[in-house]
Amino acid sequence: MKALALHGLSEIWEASSFAALAFYHNRNIFRDFHPFKQTFSALKKRIYICNSPSLLIESLFKAVSDPQAASAYPGKIVLVEPGDYYLDVASYFPGNLLYNKAEIFEIGLVSFQYTMTDCILLGVDNSKLSVVIRFKEKSKCGYGITSSKHVMVANVSFVFLKGNWETQADSVTTFINCSFRSSSLDQSNFTFHSLGTDTFKNCSFDNCKSPGLTVQGKTIVEKCVFSGGEYSGVSVADGGCLEMSDSKISGHYNGMYIANTVQMCNVQHCKIFDNKRNGINVDNNALNVIVRNCRIYQNDHHGILVEDDSSALILRNEIFENAFQGISFIANG
Repeated sequence: MKALALHGLSEIWEASSFAALAFYHNRNIFRDFHPFKQTFSALKKRIYICNSPSLLIESLFKAVSDPQAASAYPGKIVLVEPGDYYLDVASYFPGNLLYNKAEIFEIGLVSFQYTMTDCILLGVDNSKLSVVIRFKEKSKCGYGITSSKHVMVANVSFVFLKGNWETQADSVTTFINCSFRSSSLDQSNFTFHSLGTDTFKNCSFDNCKSPGLTVQGKTIVEKCVFSGGEYSGVSVADGGCLEMSDSKISGHYNGMYIANTVQMCNVQHCKIFDNKRNGINVDNNALNVIVRNCRIYQNDHHGILVEDDSSALILRNEIFENAFQGISFIANG
């Protein structure tokens, strides 16, 4: 079985996710299959299966039962059956369950954030559209998620009405086959704010009304799609370190906006096209930017614009059919 093979390779979290799925499809597997029972003996009590908003919130908020073991194995694995889950966190905060009350906090007047820690959140179907989690709006505020330590999410679509997802500096978070959408038309907000060490594989950011992915941590993006946003599809800002490959960005104001003292931005084998202004805008003293082996085309202004004391290394790209120049350097760019 894949779970046992991954465990043998010491990929414990990936193994745990496949073991949990095996349990979902065969509830007797821990009892009847001796290698499974021997390897994952402590895992069964950490698995929660959800098919309603109340069960999902209850499972997400339930305290990790064995914090000491959470570094090696996930503290809990939340399996979500197909459905559209509309979460109103305030309506499901009963006092008779063991919750960490520090898990909900207010950031200014913008959003109430739920903190996810040492957890796997997994849609049971291999589709990012089969499980949709929507966060209820609260007057002028919204609900969202912040993650810390180790978190893995797969096969889930997130819709934020006014909130967002933010990873903390200590977080190691992996998203596989997920999608993100924000409905709040607000340039100062983010659909996803990456401050930790984050990996996105086969994910999508669709029709985001606030900036899509904003990187100020260390982020890897592979085979992802950013489409139809009001602002930038991907932004790299102060302290950000981005490795992006084999991805597509289209239908945004700027496809990518890279500015200020970024640590590094390496973009390769990507398609960046049909954006309202520039495919890539490097701005405001941004350095350490490399764009190579990309196709950048049919943007309404420049393919690549480098400005305001910024620089970029541009190698072996196909840049064509942009309304202004393919590559433009202005203001000491």
